[in-house]
Amino acid sequence: TSLAADSQKALGRSFDDATLNIREMVRVTDTLTKANTLANATIEQFATSLTTKGGAALKIVNKDIAEGAAVLAVLAMQGVKAQNAGVALNIIMRDLQTKAVKNKQAFADYGVAVFDSTGKTRHLADVVKDLETGLSHLSHEALKNALLMDMGLSDKSVIFTQLMIGNSKAIRKFDESLRDAGGTTEEVANKNMQNILDQLILMKNKFADLAITLGQALAPAYEVLIFLGNILAATLEFIIK
Repeated sequence: TSLAADSQKALGRSFDDATLNIREMVRVTDTLTKANTLANATIEQFATSLTTKGGAALKIVNKDIAEGAAVLAVLAMQGVKAQNAGVALNIIMRDLQTKAVKNKQAFADYGVAVFDSTGKTRHLADVVKDLETGLSHLSHEALKNALLMDMGLSDKSVIFTQLMIGNSKAIRKFDESLRDAGGTTEEVANKNMQNILDQLILMKNKFADLAITLGQALAPAYEVLIFLGNILAATLEFIIK
């Protein structure tokens, strides 16, 4: 609950209306849980990414959690998680926007459109697709120089942007899956609870088997104790008489 609330606040999706706020928290929780099932990162790591600059970067350009989490999932697949992923998402979005304005002609030459006709930032899957198309003919070194020198991206932005290039389809696929995340938290919770119940039942059965085994092993000793007890009782009775 704490992770969901912090993520929701970072995204600017907290509301005074209790019903609306809870509905949005469920959406955030379902999306984070779904992202956890899609990529190699925990719910806590995704939430930490959003609360460490990632959510703020999305909020500024009015991007929703599904698109942001899709990019974070791609970063997670390549070992960039938690705080590092939040910083990476922030750098990628910041530099692509500012440099697209500052170096407009270079972006146009490579066929990369960061903004649509209304001036809004396009979906990151579309921007990355443009980068893939416009830079596909370049060698690794030439690609780095094009991003760094021609388009004016910073060193860190080049590193993170290169991780995005080649993953436009993955971003789009993750985005589509995350938009269909409703009920994921409940589903996962129920499965985990069932696993716990199954383990408890298994444990109970093992204890039952152990009791039977011990009973069989101790039966001869128990019979001896009964025999000795009978002798002792008979002796005491004889003495009393």
